Amino acid sequence: MASVCLIASGLGNAAPIEARCTAPDTSFRAFLTAFGSTRSFQESRIVYPLVVRIGRPPSDAGTVEIWGQGAVRDLKSPAFRLTAERRRTGIEQRVTVATENYAEVFHFRPEADSYEIRYHFIKADGCWYLESYGDTSL
Repeated sequence: MASVCLIASGLGNAAPIEARCTAPDTSFRAFLTAFGSTRSFQESRIVYPLVVRIGRPPSDAGTVEIWGQGAVRDLKSPAFRLTAERRRTGIEQRVTVATENYAEVFHFRPEADSYEIRYHFIKADGCWYLESYGDTSL
């Protein structure tokens, strides 16, 4: 089992966060498929505390929230919508940035700005993790 220590920045005091995965991901696409399949897999691949940006700068100053594992677990639906739920509600997914160690995924409703969320992922020791997301929905 791989164990990696990730550092959360932007929190005033940097704090080590232990994150684990059982085997390196074969690719970002394979990871993303698994990440969208089950809530338990998602929770194992989120860097806590999770940084959440809400708002649409520069027209909206927005807010930044820091969510611990309990706050993520208490959400009515997963922070990252599961594939079946996205299909049922008409939310599309697009990978907008994909490098060797960083990727961004955009969830949106076509022809509308009522649902727009960007997810930011990092790769450490061969495993992908959600490190933050931004909700710019109107």
